[in-house]
Amino acid sequence: MTTSQLGISSQHEDTHPEGEAQTGFNICPFLGMEDDPQTSFLFTSPGNFCHRLKPPKAVSIGYQGATCFDSKAFVKCPIYQKKWDGTLPEGFRHRNGNNSSQQPLTPPRWVILLLLLSLILLGISAYMSLL
Repeated sequence: MTTSQLGISSQHEDTHPEGEAQTGFNICPFLGMEDDPQTSFLFTSPGNFCHRLKPPKAVSIGYQGATCFDSKAFVKCPIYQKKWDGTLPEGFRHRNGNNSSQQPLTPPRWVILLLLLSLILLGISAYMSLL
């Protein structure tokens, strides 16, 4: 199975003036995997990073679809043009999914937790009274 069949492209050496990579894929030449700037997925993926930025940053799926995989759009990207002022374009940054360990407990969970704690304390109390 080839890398093309896997949806992976190793192609970012040179681009034509129109922005089309040598392989014929219309992908921004700065889009690549986190540890391999020369290789990118041929589809939007959380594994694609912008290597114009140092250190490379993950690019949101929406921004990739609207900009990075469109040769007419990525040449207008302020990061591609080096015309950004340090703030990333709207919708650029990939946001990790919510980390449930950092989310507050919802009221139903609090109720269940409180009931379980009450049952445990009641069990301990009943056990102690038998002694």
